[in-house]
Amino acid sequence: MNQQDIINEYAKCYSDKSRVYMIENYFSTFDGTQKKTVKFKLFPRQVDLLKTIGSHDNVITTKPRQAGISTTVSAKIACELALASKDSPETVLIVANRLDLSTLDLKKIKEFLLQVPRWFWGEDFYGSEENDSRSIFIKDNNKNLELHNGCKVHAVSSGPNAARGVSSVSWLIFDEAAFIERGREVYSQAVATTATGGHIIMISTPNGQDELYYDVYKKAIEKENNFKLVELKWFQDPRYNKNLKWEKLDEESGEVDTIVMETIKKDGSVEYKPEYWEKLLRKGYKPTSDWYEEMCNALNNDRQKIAQELDVSFLGSAGTVVDSKITEFHKLNNVREPIFEDDFYEGAWVFKEPIEGHRYIMPIDTSTGSSEDSSVIHVLDIDAIHEETGMPCIEQVFEYRGKVQGDILGDIANKYGTMYGDALAIVDCVGSSGDASLLKLQSLNYKNIYSDDPNLKNMTNENAKYIDQTDEKKITGFRAGYLRMQMLSNLEYMLRNNNIIPRSKRFTGELDTWIWKNGRPDHQSGSHDDTITSMAMGLFVYQFSLQKIEGVKQKNISILKAMIAAQLATRGGGENENNERIKKIPLPFYSGNALSSREIKSSYSNSSNDMNKKLNIYLNSQMNKYLNK
Repeated sequence: MNQQDIINEYAKCYSDKSRVYMIENYFSTFDGTQKKTVKFKLFPRQVDLLKTIGSHDNVITTKPRQAGISTTVSAKIACELALASKDSPETVLIVANRLDLSTLDLKKIKEFLLQVPRWFWGEDFYGSEENDSRSIFIKDNNKNLELHNGCKVHAVSSGPNAARGVSSVSWLIFDEAAFIERGREVYSQAVATTATGGHIIMISTPNGQDELYYDVYKKAIEKENNFKLVELKWFQDPRYNKNLKWEKLDEESGEVDTIVMETIKKDGSVEYKPEYWEKLLRKGYKPTSDWYEEMCNALNNDRQKIAQELDVSFLGSAGTVVDSKITEFHKLNNVREPIFEDDFYEGAWVFKEPIEGHRYIMPIDTSTGSSEDSSVIHVLDIDAIHEETGMPCIEQVFEYRGKVQGDILGDIANKYGTMYGDALAIVDCVGSSGDASLLKLQSLNYKNIYSDDPNLKNMTNENAKYIDQTDEKKITGFRAGYLRMQMLSNLEYMLRNNNIIPRSKRFTGELDTWIWKNGRPDHQSGSHDDTITSMAMGLFVYQFSLQKIEGVKQKNISILKAMIAAQLATRGGGENENNERIKKIPLPFYSGNALSSREIKSSYSNSSNDMNKKLNIYLNSQMNKYLNK
């Protein structure tokens, strides 16, 4: 290569922040499936990972076993070291749960550095026999590397003093982060070594809901930290998805529906179809291949090991209240990205615009804002129609979660409650923060606030009467008291039967750590259930208050229809089959000229569907006016 070729090639490598060009053109790696060293050809999700690392300071990745992600990251780091200048050297700290794992990553980085063309290092390292043999390392052992350009790499095992003596770290890598003991403490001390503008990369297979990796993963999903999540699945890897099939078991018939992917090469390779595969996952299909079945056998078909190491599932280490299959179903089929995020009230997510004529309820669970708990507002559309099944359902259309005082929470509730047609505000009034939210709503003249009836000893046995918000016996707000168990059980039932359509990643994320403790549903230590409690409260009031009201109204309507039919049939008086006189029934609400009496009578004496339909619409409108009155 002449000098101009070197300049052009260096520019290509430097300008590509993902380092994909440099890796694929200059590096080789060992391929376990071929049992030989091959040119480093990145597969699509590895490219996505490298591009994400190139554009974000902090990245967390989920990966299955043998995904080659540690190798990919090592190649990326080697590129950064080779491209660094003496004026701005890079310092890399690798932290793993075991020293042999971190030193293995350091060894990979060293091997890639040795593959970098000699001209990358400058005129002193190529062009003559002496220069070509000169080492690029000043320090070279299994725990530390130091390059001639001032870059350093340190490999340590996890521990409270793991990062002692290391400073100004520009690249901090946590490998198998889910298996690091006392993860939060180790993370805090290691992060303290990073320089301004440093990068953090977190790699691991899942290990249940551990205190470090899972916590960072969940908060990345919920956009509560500055980590960018990249999820990798085994069936996205062309080494492992040869002869890929998708299977779905019909639990009633026991038959298995199988979709075989078309192969494009003799070795069983298939076309990369991420969007199609995602649709199959949402429909309940599971992928399998020759490699996958071999790995399952190697893991002794241990369901928990398979879920964690192959299927990349965090569930299975604790008995969750909601079955992991149900949670996964909602994540795949119902969870959506918000269509709008409020810049003023951070943490407010809008999933769907209000629909005219729909009714909305707004459960509000409050906290003081000073503890680990957060305040939560949901807005639920109780007149929603499921977009796929066409069946009535309850859909989450808004969620707020944050640490604010009660009066500020009242402001947020007023804004979004008004937006959603004066949604019925169900305020949890246990504690001063709940009262503050309620008082704020009242001071803003919010029109629709739920009130408890103190005469009801058990809401599930509510007596049949129409709730009148002006009743002096009622107390504004909701007081769960000893109803918590019933509320949470009802939520689990509705999730299991797909009666509630959750849209929020924060909500489904909390389901992963919502476990049984001493026979009662509760959040796992270090986790939260704020969105769960708020959702349960709203659905409970809907199930055992609003629906009963509707039931009573429908019962009254049926009775009144029968009364009308009797009056019309007797024309104000007549005899039944037992020759008993039927008295005329007064109908004080019956007025208007929508239908003449002759039309009403004829509708009961002929089989005209149109006339009956017209009559029912009219009677319903009149009786609803009467009931509301």
